[in-house]
Amino acid sequence: MNPNYQVRQIFTREQEETLSHYIVTCARMFYGLPTLEIRRVAYQVAQANSIKYPEKWNHEEMAGVEWLYGFMKRHPMLSVRTPEGCSLSRATAFNEHNVQIFFDNLNKVYESNPAFADGTRVYNLDETATTTVQKPPKVVAEKGIKQVNKCTSAERGVLVTTCCIVNATGNTIPPVMVFPRVHFKNHMISGAPSGTLGLANPSGWMTKALFVEVIQHFIKHTQSSKTHPTLLLLDNHESHLYIKALDLAKENGVTILTFPPHSTNKMQPLDVGVYKPFKTYYNMAVDSWMMKNPGKTLSIYEIAGCVNYAHQRAMTPATIIAAFRKPGIFPYDRNVFSDIDFMSSSVTDRLDPTLKDNSPDNVINPLPSTANIVAPPSSFLSPEKIIGFPKAKDRKTNRTGRRKGKSIIATSTPEKDAIAERENMKVNPAKKRAVTRKLVPITNQSSEESSDGEIEFQESDTSEQFIEEVLNDDYEFEDLQVEPIRGDYVLVEFMTGKNKVLYVGEIIADKDENNEFEIDFLRKSDKISDHFYKPQVADISLVRLTAIKQILPKPTFLGKTNRQKSYMKFGMTFGSLNVH
Repeated sequence: MNPNYQVRQIFTREQEETLSHYIVTCARMFYGLPTLEIRRVAYQVAQANSIKYPEKWNHEEMAGVEWLYGFMKRHPMLSVRTPEGCSLSRATAFNEHNVQIFFDNLNKVYESNPAFADGTRVYNLDETATTTVQKPPKVVAEKGIKQVNKCTSAERGVLVTTCCIVNATGNTIPPVMVFPRVHFKNHMISGAPSGTLGLANPSGWMTKALFVEVIQHFIKHTQSSKTHPTLLLLDNHESHLYIKALDLAKENGVTILTFPPHSTNKMQPLDVGVYKPFKTYYNMAVDSWMMKNPGKTLSIYEIAGCVNYAHQRAMTPATIIAAFRKPGIFPYDRNVFSDIDFMSSSVTDRLDPTLKDNSPDNVINPLPSTANIVAPPSSFLSPEKIIGFPKAKDRKTNRTGRRKGKSIIATSTPEKDAIAERENMKVNPAKKRAVTRKLVPITNQSSEESSDGEIEFQESDTSEQFIEEVLNDDYEFEDLQVEPIRGDYVLVEFMTGKNKVLYVGEIIADKDENNEFEIDFLRKSDKISDHFYKPQVADISLVRLTAIKQILPKPTFLGKTNRQKSYMKFGMTFGSLNVH
């Protein structure tokens, strides 16, 4: 007779299935639950549903380890996994809206160019990093040793960018390699795949200017023309959307279609199914070189040979064809991604605040908390109702920032013109207007200071309602109506390089024969706005009359103590003037 352990279970089979479904859903949303969190969820579910559980759960406020072991054993589909880190941008940008825009553009291109129907004119281009440091493979070593090492050329290595181009029917074009040098030399690509284009850039990255040569390389090997068009799929990196490269592509019948931002790991054929085996074979080649050359370090001049080894073995027709098929690019399948694939973006799927109203359809009821929840005897509150799934807050309506990217047909006239306009804006930014400002007295007699005979000043322009628009500290002051005398406090302008700096000072000697005043300068307080004090060491200088921009009203002093009296205010606001 076998014992029936189910009579001692906390949850029924159906309730555990609900909990298992919640755990799987959170993992698919990229917010998977660790074991401790699962135990807390189980405790909250049992408490909210008034299910009898061990008293120990109350002390720890979570389910016991024994329950977790039994739960995992009863649900073999669950296992403890080590997740890969995924940026929030990738997790949320891969959503149904962005993907459908891409497939709409792809369908438009296919319909407008019947030559693309058989896939022989459909290509994908992307760069990958090939460095002088490999990822070591697993090795056989003695048991019990905590640390096993393998020799590499350096800690981080030197980057050489390798740009691969593949075709939907399984063919490839010779790659492009960008070396971290100012000038390219032919010996850098010694041992590379036949026809490889070698380029040089100090950083080793692809740039706008280099991408023009990549497009020329592509046109040469595909024999692309307006009578023999081609489709080139790539990501929307800034270097790929260079207007000169787009013009060259369009003139030679190359249609450039970009992927949605942060989605190439699931939509770009090279990332989906080609670069993983390519990197594996590349690491094998570098590791083999290190084994054959003990005591030597791999330089950038040996990378070309390692790339050739990996290129021959990874760029197989079967691998490339499968990589185009999986994201639904060729054969065309816009429904290749299911709702499960888009679950990671459901965290940030929110209503546009501008579209919200008070209709019942748009009202979102808040999820109940675990506090004061009493479940009816015949119902079961699932974790989704008690805790809920991860959900982002509403977007701010006044959101500003960089323009959002999307999939575009970059060589189409409207998109190309928009890209050209943005480039022109970067090269020739609009010059902003400098505002002439002056200081005018405030005539508000109801203020406390005005009643004591003091005069306050405010900033103004020719209009009554002045909206401050200060740019580059390019201020203009009116000419002095009267000449300052000894005892006056003045605003003095100095030039420091290309910047204008203003100082407040007291005239302690009248103008001499050189048309200069002797001025004792103050310092602006960092603690109290628009207040000044005299430094411990007097700062006295001779200043020409032309440098004096404004005669200030007599100052008032704070408080009664000596420290308080050392601070003075001139009854005016200096605003964003560069006063020191």
